[in-house]
Amino acid sequence: MRKLLLLLMVLAICVAMVTAGKKDRERKDRRREGKKARPQADAAQPENPPTEDSRAPKHEQTPTQQPSNQPQASADSQRPSPADDRPNPRCSEWRWSACEVRHGRPCGKGVERATRDGENCKKKEQVRPCRVPCEAQDQGTARTEGEGRRKGGNNGEGRDRGASSQEGEERQRVPPKRQREETPPAPEENTEKCKYNKKDWTACDEQTSLQTRLYILKKGDPATCPAKKVITKPCDKYQRRLENKNNCEYVLGPWSLCNVTSDMRERHDTLIDQTKESVGCRLVRDIHQRCAVACVYGWGEWSDCDEEAGKRSITGTLVRENITPADCQETIARTKPCYGKNGTEKCFFGPWSGYGTCVNGFKLRTRKLLVGGRRCELRASHAIPCKG
Repeated sequence: MRKLLLLLMVLAICVAMVTAGKKDRERKDRRREGKKARPQADAAQPENPPTEDSRAPKHEQTPTQQPSNQPQASADSQRPSPADDRPNPRCSEWRWSACEVRHGRPCGKGVERATRDGENCKKKEQVRPCRVPCEAQDQGTARTEGEGRRKGGNNGEGRDRGASSQEGEERQRVPPKRQREETPPAPEENTEKCKYNKKDWTACDEQTSLQTRLYILKKGDPATCPAKKVITKPCDKYQRRLENKNNCEYVLGPWSLCNVTSDMRERHDTLIDQTKESVGCRLVRDIHQRCAVACVYGWGEWSDCDEEAGKRSITGTLVRENITPADCQETIARTKPCYGKNGTEKCFFGPWSGYGTCVNGFKLRTRKLLVGGRRCELRASHAIPCKG
């Protein structure tokens, strides 16, 4: 009996200890939750004055008190809107500059810059892309703005965006610079009365460094409109520079008879070294000339080097064929330096001989080497393929 009572006492003590430990843990958990809830409420209402309940000591607050949803709603209602969406009395309006075209050009793509002043401005500068049209510019405006940019900017006095559309004045259209340069001279007659068919530009004439284009009357009164016109322009500098750089040498073909309609004649030259086609030399070069002004000369041989001038000279005699002699000089002379930039003698040759008979699929022609060493000998002969 005594043992049974002792066992019941031990069991009661264990139950009491377990219950006390459980309550202690619950009390600690509620205390931690209360500490977490108080900072959130304080952060959500920083400007509200403390109430009598909030001034109460912490140990008097009920640990089971849960944070309400009011701080969350208060935080949402007090969330600030973006600064740029509402006017700022301490930040001025944006001031935009005129469109600044890149590389100092008068028109094209560029950027506009904006600035503003104030203490509370989050951003005081910004840029955005813009474009100044090239074809619809006023001639005076284009000239003024172009000069302003070339002198280092517009100094804040550029034209206002959209001003051209607000002005009621009729503006004169000015073509782009490239178009103005490449446009050939128009016929003097009124183009509304005289209509012409335009032929393609001819290849470059190596003697005059000009290209020609033929205009043939299509519609108009022959009494007031010329039946044909010839327009000239300087040759393509890039093509001529490329051929001179790569020493493109050609076999000059015979001139054709004059075309009665166009008053032109043509010649087809063949590239001597056909392997140079890959470096920019034309395999066949077509030359066109006006018969009335084409001065053709037969060339002699190069003279000895003038040591004082450092040059050699050659004389050409006028060939009287399909030309008007009054427009041409009887004789002309050309000169060429005796030495290159590195001090070596340049190659000078006599005239080409005619091609020989076809042997083993090739015809050969030669010319006499007048001045130059072994490096010039390879250029003294030339062979072309043939059948036979």
